[in-house]
Amino acid sequence: MNREASNVNSFLLLLLLLIVTGSSQPAPDTLECRNQDHGFCKRYNCPGQTVHTGGTCQWGTLLCCKSPS
Repeated sequence: MNREASNVNSFLLLLLLLIVTGSSQPAPDTLECRNQDHGFCKRYNCPGQTVHTGGTCQWGTLLCCKSPS
């Protein structure tokens, strides 16, 4: 294997590692929800005695809910 092919393979491996490890990070809005008074994410409606915070999770696809204060 020549040096150029080795550099390309190294770059592709690094790129793959960055993609795989980066995808395991929660979305920024999800982190914000979890950080405010122990919020949690739900799909359609907040259950039982919980309330919608007005925020979202997973890039706006889920609602951020929490127990009322």
